[in-house]
Amino acid sequence: MTRSILKGLACALCLATGLLTACKDNKKGEAQSEKRTEMEQRAQEFLSDARKSLVQKDFAAARQNIEQMRKDCYLALTGRRQGILLMDSIDCADAQHQLVKLDSLVRQNPNDANLAAQFEEKCKEVDFYKKKIVHDRKAMQQEMGDL
Repeated sequence: MTRSILKGLACALCLATGLLTACKDNKKGEAQSEKRTEMEQRAQEFLSDARKSLVQKDFAAARQNIEQMRKDCYLALTGRRQGILLMDSIDCADAQHQLVKLDSLVRQNPNDANLAAQFEEKCKEVDFYKKKIVHDRKAMQQEMGDL
């Protein structure tokens, strides 16, 4: 009889410990969820600033905003995914901007093989970023659909 009482007490103790742990983990999860929500909002501010810099063709500032968002908003998973696409757009726009400059130089110096090679490289870079944007968008859409 004493054994059955001890077994019952042991089971009750295990159950109580499990419930306390579950409650503690839930509170931790709620706090982390609140932190993530705050970081998602902050990430959107960084992304907005980066978009404004991109429109002004300030590529360095746009990149800086994305990098800062990655550092400060490490829990903002949605913001970080959007940041990948925005960084691709920044890189593509920067490459296109440089391509325009190279095009002008090539027109002024049509016999310069070095400039022609740089122009071709920049064309390939622009094509790469365009394809990367399409790929990353598809991946992001599929990932969001899987959630």
